[in-house]
Amino acid sequence: MNKYYLIYFLFFLIKINTFSQSNYVAAHLINSQNDTLTGLINYKEWVKSPSQISFKQEKNQAFVNYTTEEIQSFIIESNKETYYSKSFQIEKLARNGNNSNFENMTKYAARNKNLVTIKSFVRILSLGKLNLYSFVDKDLESYFLVESNNKIDPLVYHIIELGNTTAELKNYQKQLEILMFDNCTNINTSRLEYSEVQLTKIVNQYNLCFKRHQAESKEKIWSLAFWLVLIVQP
Repeated sequence: MNKYYLIYFLFFLIKINTFSQSNYVAAHLINSQNDTLTGLINYKEWVKSPSQISFKQEKNQAFVNYTTEEIQSFIIESNKETYYSKSFQIEKLARNGNNSNFENMTKYAARNKNLVTIKSFVRILSLGKLNLYSFVDKDLESYFLVESNNKIDPLVYHIIELGNTTAELKNYQKQLEILMFDNCTNINTSRLEYSEVQLTKIVNQYNLCFKRHQAESKEKIWSLAFWLVLIVQP
């Protein structure tokens, strides 16, 4: 009798483990044909950026795996967490300092860059004139990507060893300063940390500023056109 109880108990544990690894929630996706599909996604609250997802449109259907080639984007209904399928390059340079040793900054600048081309689902942090995405690789290294004029670049942040000194290179500050120079010159990036909270906040600030600037420019154009019409009327 104890034998049967043991078998039942093991079966029960397996079932619990299976359900704990799945989290079926409402979601929408846009496929490569620009069709919007509504259904259920196996939401894994990804720590690493996913390269595929499991999705079905009806409860009684089997889940189908979709890759970045088949889906443009998807959104989790409950929290509006949104992912886009994007291709980009990152430089694999360890940030722990110990594995990134250079004699001096000249050697660092002249390094052979270990560029890796990636296609993955990246999480949206901000959308507007400047898009900001989050990508986490298989080694749990976080990268932030900016997209401007349909061009995606990683925000560069390196921690290297220069002799006996650890150098924290915040190149992303200058990158954002250049990208955000056009209309909102009062945005200061000099104290900006390489964190999701701070980067999202400043890019949101810029996008809001740019949107406001556009609205003001349109208002001025319409106002000028109105007065020109009045002037040329007989």
